[in-house]
Amino acid sequence: MFKKLLAPTAVTLAILAAATMLYLSASADDSYTRIRTTDNVSIRYFTDEVPIASIQTSYIDIPEKEIFTVWSTDIFGGTIVEIRNIVIDFGEYIEYCAFVMIEVADVIRGDLKPGALVTVLIRSPIRGDGSWLESHALPMKTGMKGIFMPRKNDESIYWKRGDSTLYLMEFVRYGFPDTFRFVFLETTEGVVYSSTWGHTSAGNVKTLDDVRKYINRMIS
Repeated sequence: MFKKLLAPTAVTLAILAAATMLYLSASADDSYTRIRTTDNVSIRYFTDEVPIASIQTSYIDIPEKEIFTVWSTDIFGGTIVEIRNIVIDFGEYIEYCAFVMIEVADVIRGDLKPGALVTVLIRSPIRGDGSWLESHALPMKTGMKGIFMPRKNDESIYWKRGDSTLYLMEFVRYGFPDTFRFVFLETTEGVVYSSTWGHTSAGNVKTLDDVRKYINRMIS
């Protein structure tokens, strides 16, 4: 029987521990316990080429101010230290995603500390050439610096596929609401961000310091 492929949903997960069923934690001091997640759900790394051509996802429009207020995200600067593709297996359904691991450098909002390692589940896997399958995803790559705005998971955030359910807070601390409005990336050509879909008043930001000033204005 072929498993059904669904477009992944935007969420964040913390660091993978190991094995076929992977329990996750944002730091060595954290632990997560499966309570309501169904037993047949598993998460594993994969290194083969992604077996789907692309992911096309529709997004709702979010007013600029609400990006910073309604979603209650943590906001921090940091560096991407690793990207790994994963498979989330629900039994009849599977989803291909990726972990983006970020080392925190400075904190704008939230209780993280500099030096913390945060792993974010991206709604798209990454191809061998470094491009992302999801059509709107920003071009995140290992070594890139940026400002990241993940949301903490709670009981209301879960994935249900057929009869299987994954409660994200049982495995992961953070989640991105999407892969482009909640990330600012530093590149050799300047800062990359979603100016059309969200940050319309950011102006001509050129550096991450410019982004910090913009964010502080939006959250003050």
